[in-house]
Amino acid sequence: MSWLILMVVFFLCAFRAVKDKSHTVSVVIPALNEEKTVGSVIEAARKSDMVDEVIVVDDGSTDNTAGAAEDAGATVIRHTSNRGKGAALKTGFKHSRGDIVVFVDADLENMTTEKIERMIKPIITGRADLTKTRFRRKAGRVTELTAKPLLKFFFPEIKFEQPLSGQFAAKRSALEKMKFEEDYGVDVGIVLDADVLGLTVREVDIGSIHHDMASLKDLNVVANEVVRTIVDRALEYGRITMMDSMGKSIRMCILGLSLTTLGVFSIFFIRAIPAVLGVIISLTGFIMAVYYFLRLIRRSIYVFRRSAGKLQTVRSFIYMHFPILISALILIAMISTLLGAVEVDDGKISIEPTSGNLIIWKKSNENRTFDVRGPYRVDSA
Repeated sequence: MSWLILMVVFFLCAFRAVKDKSHTVSVVIPALNEEKTVGSVIEAARKSDMVDEVIVVDDGSTDNTAGAAEDAGATVIRHTSNRGKGAALKTGFKHSRGDIVVFVDADLENMTTEKIERMIKPIITGRADLTKTRFRRKAGRVTELTAKPLLKFFFPEIKFEQPLSGQFAAKRSALEKMKFEEDYGVDVGIVLDADVLGLTVREVDIGSIHHDMASLKDLNVVANEVVRTIVDRALEYGRITMMDSMGKSIRMCILGLSLTTLGVFSIFFIRAIPAVLGVIISLTGFIMAVYYFLRLIRRSIYVFRRSAGKLQTVRSFIYMHFPILISALILIAMISTLLGAVEVDDGKISIEPTSGNLIIWKKSNENRTFDVRGPYRVDSA
């Protein structure tokens, strides 16, 4: 019996191996003056049974990065000048053959095969279209001071711990739909494209990473390029319109609904406001609400037509303006309920509660009559 169990286990393992190799995986490593570390990163990638090819793009290095990469067994593509990280990723992607492409920075001192495979597995198993990495290290200054505040404002649905991580993997079919920025904005740009396209993105933990800290001058360059990319994407995907033009229309629409509510209540319940003034307030609020509602529809159509991912755009819109939208629904419910309870009989206007209930608490031994006056019609008491 034991030999039968062993055979079943063997066949299951063999089936899993065949299933895993139904995908081809390319690892692309952009490198600029990284001759000391690029070899170990290549070695970590080549040790994985999941990886079919390793490509290093030497982005105009002045040291022996290309030679070290070739000695480690990678395919090397050279840029004659420094064109930027995004340009290096684009070149590597163009020359890769895998239907899954992994991007890994060349300056990591402790990259391992296990960390690379953690990025690949969710895609192979169908749990993700793209994987981003997080690691046990305090987020950098660019991430905390620039990227996260801007993402929270324009793309609040994105809540990655490390949105600027340069270690990620994706299906080729997904990457072909994305725009590769030429510079350091490429990493966050791909995350934003994936979000708008409605792709499944998972953030995987790869433990700790070690690399040299960038100088303040370099960080300033990175920050500028990241900010430019986020703002460009926000403009391209209509997020600025959502926050500015559409947001203003929603706020003004709610102001109109609030004025309508105030006017209707003043007609029946506020003696200090003349009935004529209450009618004027109601009509003014109603006209304002209708006008800005029509503007909101027009701007929404404009944004959705430009958006690549319609469903994700709707979700982001709701996420951005959720409290305001709920307030608008409450006001609409109040106004419609109030107007629905209005009755006009022989030139007299009265309001009956929709529930039709008037509850008076009293002790059981009491037997009194109540004279109820006001805008309510009481059938029995």
